[in-house]
Amino acid sequence: MTFFVLASVRQRTEPPHRVGGDRRLFWVESWDRSRTIVVGAADHDGPWQLQIGSTGLGVAPVLVVTEGSPGVPGSAIADVMTLERPVAMPLLLSGDTDGSALQAMRDLTDPTQGMTRDGNFRLVCSVDGAGARHLELGYRGGLEGNGSDTVTTASRVVLDLVAPLPFAQDRNESSQDFSLADSVTPFLGGNWGSIGLSTSHLLSSGGPIELFSAVPVWPTFTITGPVSSAHITSDTGMDVQVTSAIADGQVLTIVTDPRRRSIRLGDAPAAGMLARGSRFVPFALGTSILTVDAPGATQASKLRLSWRGLHRSLW
Repeated sequence: MTFFVLASVRQRTEPPHRVGGDRRLFWVESWDRSRTIVVGAADHDGPWQLQIGSTGLGVAPVLVVTEGSPGVPGSAIADVMTLERPVAMPLLLSGDTDGSALQAMRDLTDPTQGMTRDGNFRLVCSVDGAGARHLELGYRGGLEGNGSDTVTTASRVVLDLVAPLPFAQDRNESSQDFSLADSVTPFLGGNWGSIGLSTSHLLSSGGPIELFSAVPVWPTFTITGPVSSAHITSDTGMDVQVTSAIADGQVLTIVTDPRRRSIRLGDAPAAGMLARGSRFVPFALGTSILTVDAPGATQASKLRLSWRGLHRSLW
């Protein structure tokens, strides 16, 4: 069977900044979110205080590539690339009479523990009334000390950090399941904007939601069998062909993000289930039409689209 999904990626309308006070709350957290240290808020009086002079918390740097032609004045823009995001965080430490607050920061940011391709801890910014976003970071320096620090006086450090993924992320991944429903009435609504299906069976999502992202997002597809095969295409160039059957109850997960791409059947690698030449592309701003052909699907078959919204700014 074949169905069509109309996918719309929209940019969130940001609320206006409230004049008269900073509504931002900053904290750093461990990769598993089990440890947090608050570093900044209008009424925060903890040992760590975020100071004026932070850099890299707005938008990530970009590289504008230009090229010229012989005999032609000036140049033309050939490409624009978003680079890794360097972050400098000046912090004031005070009232740490036993050194525990300093040690907690050292432990949480320790680059020799739990480092991944994307970092090993996060900086989170929550804005009252506008939600929260985070940057995934790796520590590069700032806590070495200069020999004059004591545990009884205030000291200032500047954390030198890097965000390999330069975009701020939504705190949690969003997802929506779709399953077959016996109906011939077109269904509108769904997690990518408007979902329309052209088939004798319809894909039901259980309710519409909106996807907000300021930059293109790479979706993850999760297909729950039974299906004999599956072919996912889009008008933006995506072409993913699953050539092997997925048995009843088996789950094939296709992560299209090139930073962490994987194809797994359950917990086992399953790249061989995809046809050679399959193409992965992100959902760009605007509207895309996704077509899924899944022979052998039943009412037990499911398709899940999941994503994490990305933003140029941390707030």
